[in-house]
Amino acid sequence: MPNRTSRMVEIIFSGKDRLSREIRAVEGKLNDVSEGASDLASQLLLLEGALLAVGTAFAVSAFNKASQFESALVDLNKVLSDSEKTHLPALEQEVVGLSEIYGQSAASILGSTANFKQAGYSVLDASNLTKTAMDLVIAGDVEATEASEMLVASLKGFGAPATEAGRLLDILNAVSNQYATSVVELGRGMAGISPVAKTMGFSMEETA
Repeated sequence: MPNRTSRMVEIIFSGKDRLSREIRAVEGKLNDVSEGASDLASQLLLLEGALLAVGTAFAVSAFNKASQFESALVDLNKVLSDSEKTHLPALEQEVVGLSEIYGQSAASILGSTANFKQAGYSVLDASNLTKTAMDLVIAGDVEATEASEMLVASLKGFGAPATEAGRLLDILNAVSNQYATSVVELGRGMAGISPVAKTMGFSMEETA
């Protein structure tokens, strides 16, 4: 299923294609004035309609994205301490940057950060874990929410600090490349079995 970013791209390019067709049609009429003023007026009306349709699509999409982002900000703000709230403006900028890099909505990335914060991590650790979660989103083709849940469950299960998240993802990637399994299947398995594996004395590598 296409994500919101790909949908936005689709809207943009379909809008541009339609607009280009109408413009070319009007240019043809301008080059052949013998076709008559009424024909030209009709073409200009079509052009106006195309512009209105594209503008409406942009407005609706932008409003929806802004609403989702604002809602995610409110949710994140609820789990931040007073001292951590001073980091919120910088965190917003970082999330927007990650959204552009990974092609995920800023709202879903903020939701991932909130999940890590609720799991007991500091705002700095939550920010770093969010970046690793985005790598897992790409490697495992999963939603940001599931990626953050898998990382939390695995790290907590092994009693590992947030700094081990990158190592965990490297392990999942390495094993999936050697065997007939996927990163997401391994991630789900690790998340579920990690507490038992730790009790039995297995490392992340041995468990994978």
